[in-house]
Amino acid sequence: MAEMKVLLHGDLFITNEVLRAALEEVFRGTGITFTYEALTCDWPVEPITEIEDVRECVGSPDEICAKVGDVDLIVTHSAPITRRVIEAAPKL
Repeated sequence: MAEMKVLLHGDLFITNEVLRAALEEVFRGTGITFTYEALTCDWPVEPITEIEDVRECVGSPDEICAKVGDVDLIVTHSAPITRRVIEAAPKL
């Protein structure tokens, strides 16, 4: 049975619980199991912005970089998945 480590990055509209449920529904019956790390931003209270090379995002690339070193997958609604984040996540 395969296991994947996932970073969930939800917000107040699409919560981490919603992201997790959707992921598990898509992979149901595949034999893949998941372990989770999670971050949350305050969108839609916190306004959407442009960060580095990503338009219309909310959250901190620094916070994400600190969590992605060993994750296989990032599931998000509005997080800034910048070049720096991708480079910090060698298993993606």
